Amino acid sequence: MLLGIGKKAPSADLISALSECHERIRSFGALACKLASPSGMEAEPEQVAEAAEAVRRYFAVALPLHVADEEQTLAPLLGGRDAAVDAALAQMAREHAEHEPGVAALG
Repeated sequence: MLLGIGKKAPSADLISALSECHERIRSFGALACKLASPSGMEAEPEQVAEAAEAVRRYFAVALPLHVADEEQTLAPLLGGRDAAVDAALAQMAREHAEHEPGVAALG
């Protein structure tokens, strides 16, 4: 079975929620890599299509919402309090900007 992400359980706190969200990003990235590999095509065509649509939907819909949460909610709350945190927020913004063209192509 290609698609095995499952339903997300409610998180106990913000840190857990962010960790789980980043784990979903890694899981969908790994699934995309599997689909792109020769072994990913060994699955039934219906499974491949379902998994490919789930990857497209995640990166076209859910990931932009995650990015917006981080940039519009978390960054303003955390920014300006500590130089190391500000540096991490700047790196996050750079990474989001680097990912944007690829994500936009999925829309």
